[in-house]
Amino acid sequence: MMRAYAARDAFLVGQKMMLSREREEGMKEGRREGRLEGIKEGKLEGIKENSYSIAKTLKQMNMDDASISKATGLSIEEIRKL
Repeated sequence: MMRAYAARDAFLVGQKMMLSREREEGMKEGRREGRLEGIKEGKLEGIKENSYSIAKTLKQMNMDDASISKATGLSIEEIRKL
C-alpha cells in the first residue's frame, strides 16, 4: 500500500512539474506574440502618421483631395479633416 501511495505521489509531482513547464512555455509564447503584434502596430501607426504628414504638405501645396488620396492612401474624408 505504501508503494502505491509513493507511486501516486511521484506521479502527481511529475504532473505538477510538467504543467508548470507547459505554463511557462505558453507565457513565453504569448509574450513573443505580443511583442510581434506591438511591433506590427507600431509600424502601421508610423506609416499612418507619415501619410498624414505628407497629406498636410500636399494640401499646403494646393493639391486636390483626390490626388492626395491617391498618393497617400488616405480617404478623402480624412484629408478634408486635416
